[in-house]
Amino acid sequence: MSKIALFPGSFDPITDGHLKMAAEVIHMNLADEVWITPCGSRPDKPSLKTTALNRYLMCQLAVNNTFTGDFPVKVCAFELGKPKAYPTVDLLQELDRKFPDLEIKFVVGSDLLESIPTWERGGPNELPWYRTRQIIVISRPGATIPHEWAQGGNVSILNSVSAEGKVISVNVSSSEVRKRMTSMNGSMETLLFGQSTRRVEGLLPLPVSEHINKYMLLHDSKPAPHLRRSESGSSNDGVLKNFSNVKLNNRTYNVTVERSKAPYSRRRVAVFGGVFDPITDGHLKMAAEVLHANQADEVWLVPCGPRPDLPDLMTAPLDRFVMCHLAVHSTFSGNFPIKVSAIEIFERTALTAPTLLRKFSELHPDRDFYFLIGSDLVKEVPLWAGDEDDKDWYKTQNFLLIPRPFYDVPETWEKRENVVLLSSPLADGEVISTNSSSSEVRRRMALPSAGLGIPLSRRLEGLVPLSVILHIIRYQLYTESSRDLVLEIGEINEELMEDMAKRSLSSTTSPIIRTKADCEIPPQMELVGVSPQD
Repeated sequence: MSKIALFPGSFDPITDGHLKMAAEVIHMNLADEVWITPCGSRPDKPSLKTTALNRYLMCQLAVNNTFTGDFPVKVCAFELGKPKAYPTVDLLQELDRKFPDLEIKFVVGSDLLESIPTWERGGPNELPWYRTRQIIVISRPGATIPHEWAQGGNVSILNSVSAEGKVISVNVSSSEVRKRMTSMNGSMETLLFGQSTRRVEGLLPLPVSEHINKYMLLHDSKPAPHLRRSESGSSNDGVLKNFSNVKLNNRTYNVTVERSKAPYSRRRVAVFGGVFDPITDGHLKMAAEVLHANQADEVWLVPCGPRPDLPDLMTAPLDRFVMCHLAVHSTFSGNFPIKVSAIEIFERTALTAPTLLRKFSELHPDRDFYFLIGSDLVKEVPLWAGDEDDKDWYKTQNFLLIPRPFYDVPETWEKRENVVLLSSPLADGEVISTNSSSSEVRRRMALPSAGLGIPLSRRLEGLVPLSVILHIIRYQLYTESSRDLVLEIGEINEELMEDMAKRSLSSTTSPIIRTKADCEIPPQMELVGVSPQD
């Protein structure tokens, strides 16, 4: 039986410490695979505000940007879509039931050993579960391993690979990361521009930091103890927060965060829907060019839900959603406004284009939505309406049209007021494009390897972001050995699905930050405007 080391936790966020622990379990040959398993929602833990989907996604970003595709550390999606986290005992029993051909071990830090007996759920005549389950114990600073645990026949203690070596570890924790990110300590730059993740760079993978910044996670800032809250700030005068004694380069500042009284400018969002099976550099270039030309303020990639009309579609919506995030975070900075929406990934079937746009408008009434398509798809647009949709939806919906090689834009579309044709940011320039496509990538992956001696990654490098290639290899996507996500996740809670759709993208609050120094301030620091989307 394959031995699986189950590594559960909140992972809010996942850190370099978690990744080293998972890697060392493999290095010490204590398991064939490690499954990092972010828990579901925790009503008993009010401090856990990050959704299970975002924590799952951060784990995927971390794993696929830290290990090669063949290194057997994976992320388990079992608790996605569940109303609340499973108790550890129930989680282990459920996974035993779902995967009877696997021997599932439990990974635990030495700091939790004393509390494990309180997790018991067995009957009065049963042996405690932790006496019959294979357990891997990882030493944590300041927590010794009790003798009865060290001598337990079912317990493996993580030791060094060599007799004179040591276990590689780091004392970074999720709680320490959160404290640093929400502290108001730091430079004026981090204070004003919200780059709180600079305080934790090197402690967690860069794509995880970029995801936290892009989607405004863990940004519920509270003043550090040495900062004094001004009495003048109140919710009635538009002031969000006042801080005094903020130091920058040996100078002391007062900082006031105010809501902008200027009329709110509606943001233009280009909705880029598609199968993304897998996402390629061609998709990324199209999205980027929309922003380069300033023809939208944001681009939202929307991987579609299940498509019964595409029997050859082998990948689950969740995997395509993860691949889109991996591509965005490994290609663009966290401030570049290309995002990925989860609105379809737990739907029963893919949404029609008119339904998708209607849902977005209902969820985000303060934005103007443009549907992004290539000129090769124009003739198909009238067919995208469902039975309950307005068949003439495309005559009133705003479109952003990208010219594609060999596909001229029909004159009837060029003249429509609701159609914007993508142009180059330069007056005499051209729109950057490529003929790279998902179908070509899939054709190359399907080539027989026997006799060719060409590894999968070599065939795809330069066409698909490396982190996406690693995800494909890690989960053996596009093969008969691909994991069964329907089995892994199970039933999805409908209310939770709605909530995830609403919370899949950031809010629209636009504060203005003003600074008043206790001494003379350089003119360029008198007024700074900051938008969360920037």
